[in-house]
Amino acid sequence: MSAAPSPSRRPLRLAAILLAASSLAACAADGQSAAGPADPGQDTTRSQAVAELKARPVPDDPIGRAAYWAQRAELEPGDVSVSVQFAKALRGIGSNERAVEYLEECLARQPGQPDLVAEYGKSLVAAGRPRDALPVLAQARQMKPDDWTILVAQGVAYDQIGDYANALKSYEMALAISPNNPAILNNMGLSYLMAGDKQNAAKYLRMAAAAPGADPRVQANLALVSDVPAAKAEARAEAEPAPAEKPVAAAEAPPAMKPTTDAPKAAKESDAAPATGAPRTLATGSGAADLRGSD
Repeated sequence: MSAAPSPSRRPLRLAAILLAASSLAACAADGQSAAGPADPGQDTTRSQAVAELKARPVPDDPIGRAAYWAQRAELEPGDVSVSVQFAKALRGIGSNERAVEYLEECLARQPGQPDLVAEYGKSLVAAGRPRDALPVLAQARQMKPDDWTILVAQGVAYDQIGDYANALKSYEMALAISPNNPAILNNMGLSYLMAGDKQNAAKYLRMAAAAPGADPRVQANLALVSDVPAAKAEARAEAEPAPAEKPVAAAEAPPAMKPTTDAPKAAKESDAAPATGAPRTLATGSGAADLRGSD
């Protein structure tokens, strides 16, 4: 799939709904369009509205976060960082297909923009469209070769289609960029688990749980392999790379702490979620997956 798709024919309904809930945004949008103000007075109104929004803290709850970034996206349609944050917020409330549509609209206006291409690929993974996502993520990797979150999203996409060999290669490349990253180790362990290798699954999930900044959900994933003797897993862990000098912050993690419930289903379901970045952990962050991990 091309990273610069045709514009969606459907209006940005969710953004409009969320925007309508805010009196500030409604006031700012009065008499002006997203394409630009009709006169200097409207430009001033828009600037004031943006300044007031920027002065507010971003809400912690998913709905509040989505409302906030919807307002920003409406007022700042050309700001790539705002567009990316809105797409992540959409994933955070489970609106993965809407995130895809929104990013297609953005890419129609700004084709080939690296951050938008990367986020588009992550959103496709979150939406359960791995075969569409893989060529987009390949393009994003060429644009941003040092972005480990793209590799994690790629690994999740391969997991979704059952190509565990390539999934593991993606996670290994991500670890080379960000050693001892709990989000990567978590996804790696789950990939081994889905492939039927509980020994290696236990090894990497234990490493993920012990890594600085590990998400609490890693412990739940570790319970899936609790019957594997810890001594065996720890012995193999000695060959692993040393921890990074500076632990990866939660907000830097990604498209993706995989769901902590049913491992086979995880291969079919795609953040971080919130910390954005992305919940299998696509997340929380920095990342794809759920890919809700958004940053």
